[in-house]
Amino acid sequence: MIVLPKLKKRSFITTITFLCYAAAFGATPVILPNELRPCRVQVNDHGLFSFEFTTNASNFLMYDRGDAMANEKALREALPALYQSFKLK
Repeated sequence: MIVLPKLKKRSFITTITFLCYAAAFGATPVILPNELRPCRVQVNDHGLFSFEFTTNASNFLMYDRGDAMANEKALREALPALYQSFKLK
């Protein structure tokens, strides 16, 4: 599995480069969520807060990466390829 983050503004070149990279390694590209989403925030007297995602407009945004375990798995699979791509002089 090779992962391309789901971005609201992704360039055509970046997408094509990623798909070619995935194809070269025989992997099926998987797009994981990676975005800021509107939410409702509640703050208690001690300053700790909780939030809940909403579809309504909000002044507050929270980063949502979807399934944390899927993101961790993708990172563990991608790092070796990234490290091997570095060229030493």
